[in-house]
Amino acid sequence: MEANIRHGEGQRGFTLVELIIVLAILTLLTSLAMPALMESFHQKQADLRDQEVASWDRAAELYERDKGQPPGGPGDLFAEGYLAGPVDSRVPEWMTEEDNGAENDDSQAR
Repeated sequence: MEANIRHGEGQRGFTLVELIIVLAILTLLTSLAMPALMESFHQKQADLRDQEVASWDRAAELYERDKGQPPGGPGDLFAEGYLAGPVDSRVPEWMTEEDNGAENDDSQAR
């Protein structure tokens, strides 16, 4: 019975209690850090929103100064180049160019 209690040199690994304690500590640290991370994320979103509004305001001011009247809507600001469209709406150049079917030939050969 005494041999079962002693830890031999060849025994490796962690006990279940040690693993549960480590898991509890990690859970506690995560629960403490998460509110700060979420606050930072929401603050960054608010900052980006404020920058976007300021950009639209500046574009409208420039339009009115140049044209002598306020813009009729966002379309005027985009059409006249005072605002650029969203990055996602731009189609990359390589997607619009024709490749003369080179990729299709490769895929058919396989």
